[in-house]
Amino acid sequence: MDALVHTLTSFLIVMGIVSTVLLILGFLLKAKGVTFVEFFPKKQENVSQTPNIIYNTITNPVVSNS
Repeated sequence: MDALVHTLTSFLIVMGIVSTVLLILGFLLKAKGVTFVEFFPKKQENVSQTPNIIYNTITNPVVSNS
């Protein structure tokens, strides 16, 4: 039981050190302008010459027999 507690404690200490190093490394890379994942990517402008055509269509017409 004592070995299990020692192993778990060592694992948590190592994971804490690794996560701290990765966090610091991520902030340093972000300061340099390196981005691996864009959470909010900028939309690219549509520069095509064709106009956007919007059709006014009725999707569910109401039919009344009177």
